[in-house]
Amino acid sequence: MNEEEAFRLVNNLDWEDKKRRFAPKWSLVTYSRNGIIEDVQRFKETPQTKEQSEIMKRFPQSLQFTAWPGRFSTPKHIRQEISESIRVLTVVELPENKGKRWVKA
Repeated sequence: MNEEEAFRLVNNLDWEDKKRRFAPKWSLVTYSRNGIIEDVQRFKETPQTKEQSEIMKRFPQSLQFTAWPGRFSTPKHIRQEISESIRVLTVVELPENKGKRWVKA
């Protein structure tokens, strides 16, 4: 799946304008560590831990984030979100960073 397809699903652009307000409000974007978007699951309510775990079982060693309509204004923003989270993960996994606690400033 590419960024454009994920963007359409997250923003419910595959629904007719009249029915879009009834579309699912939450999406869980799952992607691999090399940046390939594997799946976009949509939910009427905020995805719970159980639902996230089920998706992680289907895609082991993958990453995911929660999205909603309007969070991303272009497909490029989805790519930036994925790239940034992969960059952070590689920094955290460096041997010199093992066991460190990270505090968001």
